[in-house]
Amino acid sequence: MLFIAMSVIEKQLSLYIPLYSRIGFEHEFDNLSKEETCHI
Repeated sequence: MLFIAMSVIEKQLSLYIPLYSRIGFEHEFDNLSKEETCHI
């Protein structure tokens, strides 16, 4: 399962230890440029 969310969700998920302990890794993405946004 893939979760894509804002960084704030990490703090909220940490309250649910069984779910939080199953998160394999996190990766922070840069914001999309105007060209990338138009392409999508």
